[in-house]
Amino acid sequence: MSSILEMVRILLPLILTGGIAIFVVMRMKHKYEEGTLGKKKSKGAQQLLDSLIPLVMIV
Repeated sequence: MSSILEMVRILLPLILTGGIAIFVVMRMKHKYEEGTLGKKKSKGAQQLLDSLIPLVMIV
């Protein structure tokens, strides 16, 4: 019984993280197909977005 609980404690974070990753990827795919992925109306907002993407990826 305790080994089953230990396996659940190990796998649950992996399953949750995987679910979140799949949700994000599917949302990005939807935005890409619409043509609105990473496009802002103002030039300043677009530059801010472009400069923050690498920073967020590092974090």
